[in-house]
Amino acid sequence: MVKLLMHCFIAICGIHQIVHHLINYLWDFLFKSFDAF
Repeated sequence: MVKLLMHCFIAICGIHQIVHHLINYLWDFLFKSFDAF
């Protein structure tokens, strides 16, 4: 049971990090696009 919870926790943390990187990337992309204007 504890192993399963740990596995889910690690999976959620991994997904959270990926989402965080994607948001940062999009944010940079948007700012660069606005700078172009």
